[in-house]
Amino acid sequence: MDIYSASIVDSIVYYKQIRPNKKAFRLYRNENSQELKELFKLAKNDFALKQLINREYIYTNEKPLFMTEMEIDTVDSSLVCLLTWGKYLISFYADILNEYIKYKGLYEKSLFAENYDSAYSLVNKIEKRCSYSMWGIQQKLIISSLSKNKYNNLLKKEYQGNKYNLSGVLLSYYEKMTDSSISFEQYNNTIKEILSTIDSSKTEWKYFFYKLDIVNKKETSEYKVALALDEQLSIIDYYETYIDILQRLFNRKGLFNYIGDIIQSLDGIIRDFRLTNMRISYLGKFSINDYYESKSAIELIENYSKGIYEEILKKQHSYLNEYINDFNIICLCVKSGVKVS
Repeated sequence: MDIYSASIVDSIVYYKQIRPNKKAFRLYRNENSQELKELFKLAKNDFALKQLINREYIYTNEKPLFMTEMEIDTVDSSLVCLLTWGKYLISFYADILNEYIKYKGLYEKSLFAENYDSAYSLVNKIEKRCSYSMWGIQQKLIISSLSKNKYNNLLKKEYQGNKYNLSGVLLSYYEKMTDSSISFEQYNNTIKEILSTIDSSKTEWKYFFYKLDIVNKKETSEYKVALALDEQLSIIDYYETYIDILQRLFNRKGLFNYIGDIIQSLDGIIRDFRLTNMRISYLGKFSINDYYESKSAIELIENYSKGIYEEILKKQHSYLNEYINDFNIICLCVKSGVKVS
């Protein structure tokens, strides 16, 4: 351990002794790419520092989600600073996030197939292999509601009493959001009511507005709050918020090239169809390299380029059953159908 990494370890340890339930590593956040590159390179190669950071983002149970004292008084970083920091933090956790994305895809297939036992098991696997998260809790609530409360008693046992911070408040409203007996209008009215009791200039209002309101357009101030606060949860929660905000900002005037650079950087190491689709949209083209792992996709693309459209239509179902989110191949299949007709 060199002097610089030792000083970071010492400062984090000291900070956690005084504030055990607050996050420390985020205090190194800045928008200097060269500094961040060096910082995360150091963290990757220094065992003690890496262990300290992992404790702040990788949870082996659900308690840290509700015990963390989230800093809500100020969000003093610029949007560019928050996004730049996020790019390096997500890259740092690429292996864990790729594993999460793989199991999340399997989970979604099971959920859409109404195989709720498999879906519940896959969320458990994500928690054990990657991290516990608010995302995981929300998915379990969805499964429980769709399976007519089959897992209700188990969920109550797991999360009863865990309502200490903003996450605890969110959990209460996630229960309403995922309750199939509550209509969209009822849910929307409930959120309007809770938001009306909070000053809209407050950080809490902006956070709940971003997390719970599913109707109205969000502004930069809400994105900043969501990025700053969800970083104080697990890496999975932070990742989902980060990708959602990239999608929302993708066509924002003045940010298009900056967001495009982030997307290109992350798409090379994170295997998420959302990043790939944004990168293709940003560049205006997709490459055969996007499908380097899928021989069946390459075969479909080659058949299209050769004009063998009937063959594509024969094989499209087996491919799309496995890769249901592949927008580019869906478009290719639609075009093939048009050509044949």
